[in-house]
Amino acid sequence: MAIQLSPMMESTDFTHSVSYQKELILKLQELLKKEIEGKAHSDRIEELSSAIESATEALNNLTQYFRES
Repeated sequence: MAIQLSPMMESTDFTHSVSYQKELILKLQELLKKEIEGKAHSDRIEELSSAIESATEALNNLTQYFRES
């Protein structure tokens, strides 16, 4: 299962930012659950790392938007 997310528009729209962040978190939770249950393969580590990086980037963007508002 590859992580497939909707593309995030390059906008400062708060609603889109929150929706994208929620989607990332849900995908990350799904991967973590599979990893904990032992159903994930070793190649999931790279996917998990990528999901964490994406979630962190989205959170940073959301935080920056909040500070600028």
